[in-house]
Amino acid sequence: MTYSSERTKSFRFFVQAFWLVAAIAWTAVVLDLALQPAGKTGWIMKLLGGDKVVHALAFMVGEIVWVKSIETLARLAHWGSVVVGTAIALAVGAAIEILQRYVPTRSSDIKDFLADVVGCLLALILLSLYAAWHTSRTSMPPDSHGITK
Repeated sequence: MTYSSERTKSFRFFVQAFWLVAAIAWTAVVLDLALQPAGKTGWIMKLLGGDKVVHALAFMVGEIVWVKSIETLARLAHWGSVVVGTAIALAVGAAIEILQRYVPTRSSDIKDFLADVVGCLLALILLSLYAAWHTSRTSMPPDSHGITK
């Protein structure tokens, strides 16, 4: 095995581990915050502009980390990873709304889940823009010095 292939395998492992840890951490943090009594997390809502904004931002991030995790671990095609990552993020959102029925000072709200969906749609836009940018960068022919512009 050459030094270059060992570096490539090490880098691939690091990238896979990073996205998996990010996805698991996002899930744990979102569940923890969503299932605490409302008074303990109110400062986040005030800081970021309200409950629905927090939901949308959180699920935008959640979908991105899950999509990248699935993409690097399962090596699915980009859109296959998007479908699985979106399903996981929205399953977390649905679980939160169901579980909040049993948390004092919390309530289940379909509007919160709709904000989660909006966040996932924003993530789809960002992921599409990134995929288009990445494709355009990697498909450019090298110049006379072998450098891709």
